[in-house]
Amino acid sequence: MAASAHSGHLPGAVGKKRIVLFYPRVAAPEYHRLPWATLALAGNLPSDRYEVRLVDGGKEPDPIRAVIDAAHGAEMVGISCFTGNQTVNALKAARALRRAYPTVPLVWGGAHPSMYLEQTLADPNVDVVIKGQGEWAFAQVADALTCGAEPAGIPGVSYKTRRGQPVYGAKAKMRDQNQFGRPPFEQLDPSRYLVHILIGARALTYHSSTGCPFACQFCTVNFEFEFGWTAYSAERTVDELDYLLKRTPSADAIEFADSNLIVNPKRIVDLCERMLQKGVARPWNAFGRPDQLAKLPREVWKLMAESGCKRFFVGLESGDPHILEKIQKEHTNEQVYLMAERMAEYGIAPDLSFTLGYPDDPERDVRMSLELCRDLKRIVPASVFVLNTYTPYESTPLYQEAVQHGLRTTSSLSDWERNEWKNFGFRKTITPWMTDDIDRMIRDFETLAAATFFLEEDLFQFKGVKQRGRPLRDAMIGLARRQWAKGELSHPTAVKALRRLYFAINPALNYTTASLVDGHQAGVRPE
Repeated sequence: MAASAHSGHLPGAVGKKRIVLFYPRVAAPEYHRLPWATLALAGNLPSDRYEVRLVDGGKEPDPIRAVIDAAHGAEMVGISCFTGNQTVNALKAARALRRAYPTVPLVWGGAHPSMYLEQTLADPNVDVVIKGQGEWAFAQVADALTCGAEPAGIPGVSYKTRRGQPVYGAKAKMRDQNQFGRPPFEQLDPSRYLVHILIGARALTYHSSTGCPFACQFCTVNFEFEFGWTAYSAERTVDELDYLLKRTPSADAIEFADSNLIVNPKRIVDLCERMLQKGVARPWNAFGRPDQLAKLPREVWKLMAESGCKRFFVGLESGDPHILEKIQKEHTNEQVYLMAERMAEYGIAPDLSFTLGYPDDPERDVRMSLELCRDLKRIVPASVFVLNTYTPYESTPLYQEAVQHGLRTTSSLSDWERNEWKNFGFRKTITPWMTDDIDRMIRDFETLAAATFFLEEDLFQFKGVKQRGRPLRDAMIGLARRQWAKGELSHPTAVKALRRLYFAINPALNYTTASLVDGHQAGVRPE
């Protein structure tokens, strides 16, 4: 393990040891959210012992230069990343840091290192990996490394010895995140992180809980955190929202980034009531499970609507009951319809998320899922479809089955820099059982739905962009509506042609808006 050679030499922070926390770029800069992972770590480092510098690669014109400059005189650098292009950006920065400061320990954490622990730790640009919840563990690692010791015996912490031998840590139990310190929001300007989403043009993102207690077999969150879940109290959540909103008076919406905001229904009631009492209520959206949403009593739906709830991002995953049972999703299609009816009743709309194309019978899975989409669109016209392709991750129970069906695998951290892997998880993946014909079925459905409901989902209003060629647009919509009504969902060739022409004469409609019409989430795309 690298040992810091900078101890005691900290310009501007006498007596304190400098730690740098780096969050690599993950999305287009205008859609890069607050770096909650590194903010949470920083909030739990004692300010009397450490000088913490946050470097957010998503907001830096030259992220590598920025982290190199910040790490001058540092005792250690922490790096957090998701799988995909953020891992690529993390590795580029780690290599640069290793060249510039060969003795400074590099501590990795986040979703990708947690899922691909052995691969990550084996890389020469990684000294320590923290799996799962990081606030407590990172503080323990900091105490060890800044004293020249190895981080031995810390649950959830794996590391390489000074001789380069890997030592894997024991499983860590989730700790109540209310015991952790407040993130140092003052180090960042929250107004730089307001994003354009469906419910507002300048939404503030907030993360109030960690983990997930459910057992969905395709999902990485529950396995990353060993099925643990912890959340800020409603009181703390609303107090921090109040603080952030006062610093961002132009914020017109709240985006809860929790994996599941409604794990504890009593907490959601307390949260909504406090939002109303504190005066922070405004349009908000969140993630939620369909079975839990279906079970909520009407008075809770009413309260959520009164507090500003406008949308729920709902993981339906598939319309095929066989697939739902296989992936242990635990909801039925009957519950999905009940959820949709409640949403329609209280003016709340769903973003319907699917992970399409499991290897059993991917064409059946896709067809049944698209039929469910059409039904739900009828019940809640403001529904939006998020049609993802199933992505098998190494730490999940279904991974080995995917390998048996021909999924290629990575063997090292640097493999993720190859083109076939760096955008892993974005739409069409490298799953060999997803044929071009099946993939085209999904994309045709998206194109037809986007054109059919163009006016109802007129997302350009947020940008104030003037639209040219309205006769062309109306022709596109009319043709699409006729095909949709007849159930002719494949090969919308004429609709595609009209759509291409429409965007060609409206160059101001950039990716930010056009991608939403395509069914993507705003800003969630490869670089």
